[in-house]
Amino acid sequence: MPFPSDCYDPETLALMTRALNAAWHQIVTRDQGADRAGLHTIMEIRIMAAVRDGERDPARLTQLALEATTKH
Repeated sequence: MPFPSDCYDPETLALMTRALNAAWHQIVTRDQGADRAGLHTIMEIRIMAAVRDGERDPARLTQLALEATTKH
């Protein structure tokens, strides 16, 4: 699920993408062979919700995305 680019300015969209990529890299590295179906989407949704709520710290966004996968 791509981020809806018309809802975010370019800087925010880049921040969200960096956080998602960092979180995904950790998932791929950590959980080799694990069933990752749907995890990317869960992380995207969590990042979008956090940004909507005002979060802009990339490390925090990455952490929130990773935490969302442990509840899956």
